[in-house]
Amino acid sequence: MFKNRRNLIILISAVLLILAALFYFGVIKLPKPNVPLLQYSNPFFGISLKYPEGWAVDTNGGAFAGIPLRFAGNTGYFGINASASADDKASIDEVLSAEEGRISYGTTPTIESGTIDGREFRIVIPSKDQPSESKNQALALIRYPEKIKIGDFFFRYLIIYSDSAHIKDIISSLKFLTPVTSSSSAK
Repeated sequence: MFKNRRNLIILISAVLLILAALFYFGVIKLPKPNVPLLQYSNPFFGISLKYPEGWAVDTNGGAFAGIPLRFAGNTGYFGINASASADDKASIDEVLSAEEGRISYGTTPTIESGTIDGREFRIVIPSKDQPSESKNQALALIRYPEKIKIGDFFFRYLIIYSDSAHIKDIISSLKFLTPVTSSSSAK
C-alpha cells in the first residue's frame, strides 16, 4: 500500500511540475478575463485603440494639444510616441534597433513582424531577464505610409509602448485615422 501511495505522490508531483513548466514557458496560457475596454483616440497621431477599463491618465506621461499620451492602472499601462529617422530611407529594423537602445528588453527579447491595416510593424517582447526598472515594457513600432506632421516636426513611425501582457491586445485594436495636421500652437 505504501509503495502505491508513494508512486501516486511521485506521479502527481511530476504532472504538477510539467504543468508549471508549460505555464512558465507560455505553452499553456490562462484565458484572459473579459475586461471591458475603453476607446482612446488621438487625431494628431492619427490613431484609435482600446485599453482596459480602470486605467486612467498618467499625468507623468505628458500630453499633446491637451490629449494625454499615457494611461496606467493596476494591471498595466500604455503610452504613445512618434519617431523620425535622421535617414528617411532607414528600414523599420534600423529604426527599431535605435529605439531598442533606449530601454533594456533583456538579453533575448522576441521580435515579431507583421502588418496592420497595410502598415508594417515590429513588436519587441522582453525576455524574462529584463531589468525590473524597465517595468516589463514591450514596444510596438508601426510605419506610417507617409510622414505625419505633429507640431513642427514630421514623423515616420508610431511608437506604442505597454506592459508585455497587454501590447498585443492593444496593437490588435489599433485603427488608423486621417491625422489632423497640428500647428506649433497646439503644443
